[in-house]
Amino acid sequence: MSVRATARAAGYSDHTLLSKVLNGHKPVTPYLAGRLDRALGADGEITAAANLAIAEAEAARHAGTRAEEVETTLRRDFITLGGVSGLAVAGQLWGTLESEPDNIHMALDRGTTSAERASYLEGVADDLGVQVVKAQPLSVLQPALGSLQSIRRLLEVRQPTRQQVRLVRASAKLCIVVGEIMFNVGQFQKAHEWYLTAEHAAHDVGDQYLADIALAGQAYLPTYSEDPNGVLALLEPRLASNPSPSPAIAWLWGSTARAHAALNHPELFQFAIASAEDALDRSSPDAVRPGIFSFLPEKLAFYEATGAVRLNDTNRALAAANRALALYDLSETTEPTLAKLERASALAKGGEVPEACSIAAAALLDPTTYHGVTVRTYAAKFDGLVREIDLPETRQWREVHREIHGREATAIEKGWNLFQMDTARTTLEEYVRSGMLMQVATISGTGSPAICHVWYRAHFRPDRLYFISRHDREHSANIRNNQQVAGGIVSIPLSGLGQTVRGVTFKGQARELGTDAGAELERFLERWPNARSLISIKRIAENDTPSRLYEIGIDQWVLFDEQTFPDSPRCLIRGEHA
Repeated sequence: MSVRATARAAGYSDHTLLSKVLNGHKPVTPYLAGRLDRALGADGEITAAANLAIAEAEAARHAGTRAEEVETTLRRDFITLGGVSGLAVAGQLWGTLESEPDNIHMALDRGTTSAERASYLEGVADDLGVQVVKAQPLSVLQPALGSLQSIRRLLEVRQPTRQQVRLVRASAKLCIVVGEIMFNVGQFQKAHEWYLTAEHAAHDVGDQYLADIALAGQAYLPTYSEDPNGVLALLEPRLASNPSPSPAIAWLWGSTARAHAALNHPELFQFAIASAEDALDRSSPDAVRPGIFSFLPEKLAFYEATGAVRLNDTNRALAAANRALALYDLSETTEPTLAKLERASALAKGGEVPEACSIAAAALLDPTTYHGVTVRTYAAKFDGLVREIDLPETRQWREVHREIHGREATAIEKGWNLFQMDTARTTLEEYVRSGMLMQVATISGTGSPAICHVWYRAHFRPDRLYFISRHDREHSANIRNNQQVAGGIVSIPLSGLGQTVRGVTFKGQARELGTDAGAELERFLERWPNARSLISIKRIAENDTPSRLYEIGIDQWVLFDEQTFPDSPRCLIRGEHA
């Protein structure tokens, strides 16, 4: 079998990458070996050859052989041992390169991620950890998920140990970012899952500090569910292990202090606050920095204010809130507002209700404020303190509170729904672009259904699918008589019933294109160059070929994706016509 035919059998439209592996220019990967085993019926022999080659290359790497010599050995040994081809530049994602430039980086990094690439992803994670407290949370979600997707793809292939650790650590940070966002938009269960994933990744590479940061994130959920005993059950085992001081440990002590205040334990509250201060004082100065991967003195002062309000210690609450506000970066979207609301609560408890209402209303009206679950919770707590008081200032506060949080809660819900729709649309486009073969169902003039399998090219906005076929085929005749069609695309390796499923179906209107579709035909032929021998605009005009180009205008997509949307995998997506 030729290299070109082998590539097609393994599901790749282009044989260039396959040739590079056979010529020793690209390394083999287990994924490719598995696809070739299935395509050629090799009963595991190709996978065995690939694994042996990889093992020998890894042994050479540990023996101190230079990286370029190791990779040469890997490619040579696989060929010698009977391997046929290599995935090389992310061959299984070849169809997505048109829309996903990042896959080019994936391709270059597969098997040997560069230090520069790992540094870039680490930098993205660190930057997002700061931006998530300064921007609208959902605006940070897409880059965080995109970076996680990049890391996941890299980790699907064995990496040098040092780079593997760096990538997993970056993934832990990004999972914490996503957990923070999910928490802020009120998706507590999703937040919990992301924090647990972050903790798992941190433990996987022995990073106790990041594991502690993820644990602190988990404590948000019982804290804002009014479950202080749940907070203590979560955090006390770690604190009882006599951990080394760090900002993360200070955070755990701060969360514990809030829980004790909620349970009316003033002495334990004081002990926890003092322990948090001690952990911060003894931390490395470089570790105390802005963002969600650390814990700052202003956040501890805010936690102290919160606990003091709960314990009715108004003087301490005012002093702590003022200290927090003097330290906070007021461009942050959430915590400065929370400190202002706690200051207002302390004033209200101290009898200064008009001033308290003025401060609380100004906090909600501040244009930098993000009215997520934390701000709405603290505003509701303040509202409960002044609800029975009838003053001009309390009436004004109630009007501001009702208007702002009624509007903002709706906006956040709409934003989340729109994000989910955008995510589904993006996932759909990536999936369809990565596919090659689709099924198309047509209806004859007598109502009899027919189905065909055709190679396709996708275009989006407007949503179109293009394929070529002989004009005398049954489905081609059906399209001329009835333009209504439906179809499906499956573009995942299949292992059997029970695997995680991803697939797409569609409905639309099909038509046969003529000699005025030169641009569309050329783009189809760019993807499928072997079809140039079958069709051209000139040959269509001269009726010198039975082949024609067909276009399906999509009215509706159905994305079924148990990987991206496990809770609700079936997503209806309107076809875009303009």
